[in-house]
Amino acid sequence: MKLEGLRVVVTRPEPRNEHLAGLLRDRGAVPIVVPVIEIAELEMNDRIRDAVTGFVEHDWVLFTSANAVDVFARRLHDFYDPVLEKSGEPERIPGLFAELASRTRIGAVGEGTTSALATHGVEVYLMPPSASGVELAKALGPAAAPGLVLLPRSEAADADMVDELRANGWAPLPVALYGPRTADVPPPAAESVRSGGFDALTFASASAVRAFVELIGSPSELGLDRDGRERVVICIGPKTARAAADAGFAVTAMAEERSDGGLVKTLAEVIAPH
Repeated sequence: MKLEGLRVVVTRPEPRNEHLAGLLRDRGAVPIVVPVIEIAELEMNDRIRDAVTGFVEHDWVLFTSANAVDVFARRLHDFYDPVLEKSGEPERIPGLFAELASRTRIGAVGEGTTSALATHGVEVYLMPPSASGVELAKALGPAAAPGLVLLPRSEAADADMVDELRANGWAPLPVALYGPRTADVPPPAAESVRSGGFDALTFASASAVRAFVELIGSPSELGLDRDGRERVVICIGPKTARAAADAGFAVTAMAEERSDGGLVKTLAEVIAPH
């Protein structure tokens, strides 16, 4: 279904917001890009270095976001590229991530994460039908023997996935690679939203919800604290929807498929009767 002329606020950080904005434009919508958070990569530290050098020693490596994939790949190359250059093996550098990944097993959450891994030539062995870290942990099932699971992730990730893995007999090692930070929103975009110049608001993370309230305004100030047909609020996944509800937003719908495509599909389903 077309979303002709629908003004949709995109709160994803750069450059992730480009894909969602493109999907909205393809449907005829007008994206209003308001990147309320930015992704801050952590510098190489002992924990990240141990994760990179011990990559193949883990029985499983589970990725829950495209950001985790990309930052892990960069840190891996930060460490190994000089080693390969010095040893006279620079030809191994482009395929290094895939080469090392082939020595363990990789699990991923959602199409976005899987696509990010595919970009690096990494094959995914396990992807749950529902895109969440807990569901990925459940899909892994009980450990037949003590097994190590590496979890490259955001420093803002909660403990649910770790707890599920431990309950099933695995030994998870969560390693923070990056974290969300409040961004500097372009003033014209911010003012457009504050003045009510939009029809739909989208959230893809709890961090974006909190930053939006801090930078743009509260749900009550924007008239988003009550159900209505004038404006809709769409969230990806239950955690984001719960964070939005806790902040006072009247959440119109939740995208079960945790991807940009799933968000646009849900938005179209909500708008259709209107």
